[in-house]
Amino acid sequence: TIRGSQMSVDSLIQKHGVSVQAQQIGTTQDLTGAIITGYTNSGSAFKGFVQPQAASDAVRGGSDEELVTHKVYLSASESVDTNFDRLVVTDGSLTLKLDVVGHIRPGLFRSGTLGVIVVDCTQDRGLDA
Repeated sequence: TIRGSQMSVDSLIQKHGVSVQAQQIGTTQDLTGAIITGYTNSGSAFKGFVQPQAASDAVRGGSDEELVTHKVYLSASESVDTNFDRLVVTDGSLTLKLDVVGHIRPGLFRSGTLGVIVVDCTQDRGLDA
């Protein structure tokens, strides 16, 4: 609860959401034949709520044991294709690159319809473009 009242994920996104651009990883070949890894935008930017994880909240995801450093919450009404590898989050002049560890699509308790999309991410270490 926040100030005595519950806040839905959609209201958090509307009030505190930031611009999120999904990207897919790809490779190209330069003139010398070297393979270069890069990212391209996937669809249009959308609004999401980014929640950094506290040290006690960090979990390991997947077989590579990536630490989850951030959770990004997206509205179920957003027509987001979750086939992406990285999220670029922009808040004013600040940009944060988050590599996707996994997607969770929990349903609402009683109806079973999609309630929210949660993307587990680890902060990009700046090793790529």
